[in-house]
Amino acid sequence: MSGNVGAGRHADELAIRTVQYRWLEATRKFDRQVLSSLMTDDVVFLTPGRLPFGKEEFLAACEQNDQRVIIEASATFEEIVIVEPMAYTRTHLHIKVTPRSGGAVRELAGHAMSIFRRSMFGEWQLARDANLVVPI
Repeated sequence: MSGNVGAGRHADELAIRTVQYRWLEATRKFDRQVLSSLMTDDVVFLTPGRLPFGKEEFLAACEQNDQRVIIEASATFEEIVIVEPMAYTRTHLHIKVTPRSGGAVRELAGHAMSIFRRSMFGEWQLARDANLVVPI
């Protein structure tokens, strides 16, 4: 493997990590514009007990949640695999949900697998997300 290929892989891995960290921060602040830019238009989310849903349903749910709760999340990367023009990550998530009106804090944790696709502008975006986070 040439040095350039290795350097490219490292840059792609860093870019994907950055997308996920930006995602967590944008979720905490509910920054609709940033969240929207980090996912493809045809993104699909898979979560336990729900039918698959897309970008607009995800953003609408985030907006509703932002009015009711504060969401703080952290992710530990367990695997990042890049196969141009796609990549996937396997992470462990920990989420703390605090009601804005007071009340009990809920904690959730679990694994997620995310698939990223490189956009025509060269940026990595979330294309598929399977989230297995459950209450702890």
